[in-house]
Amino acid sequence: MNKPAPTRIAILGLGNLLMQDDGVGVHIIRKMMQDPPVDTDLYEIGTSVLGSLDILENYAQIIAIDAVCADGPPGSVYYFDGGDALVPDGHSLHDLGLPAAIQMLDPERRPRVLIVGIQPAQIDLGLELSSKLKKALPQIVQCIHSRVHYFTHQNQSLSH
Repeated sequence: MNKPAPTRIAILGLGNLLMQDDGVGVHIIRKMMQDPPVDTDLYEIGTSVLGSLDILENYAQIIAIDAVCADGPPGSVYYFDGGDALVPDGHSLHDLGLPAAIQMLDPERRPRVLIVGIQPAQIDLGLELSSKLKKALPQIVQCIHSRVHYFTHQNQSLSH
C-alpha cells in the first residue's frame, strides 16, 4: 500500500451547523469555495468525521478547521499539530474525533494534520454565525490561504 501523493492538500470544514459558531469550519469552507487555494480540495465534513475516512487516507496533508474555545477574542485563529491533539482516550482537544479517525488508518496512509481552531463568540441553537464571526470570516479565510501558500511554496511543516 503506497502512502498518498503529497501534491494536494485536503481542507476539511468541521462543526455543527445547527449551533451557530460551532459550525464555523463549514462556513469557512463555503466561503473558500469562492476562491479556493491552489492544489487543495475542500470538504464540508460537519460532524461526520468518522464518515470521512476515505478522504483522510487519500491525502498526505490535511487542514481541519473547527471551533475551539481557547479564551481568546472571538475570531482568534489557533494552530495545533494533529499529532499533538492525540490523547490516550482517542479524543481530540475539543472532541473533534479527527485524531481518533486518523489513528484508525493504516500507519502508511496517515496524513500530516494541521488543526485550525477558531475562537467562537456564541454557541447556541441557530444556523447563522454570530455577527462577530461573520465580520472576522474574511480575515480567517486569508489566514488559511496564507498557511496553505506558505506550506506549498516553502515545503515546511503545516504547523510552523
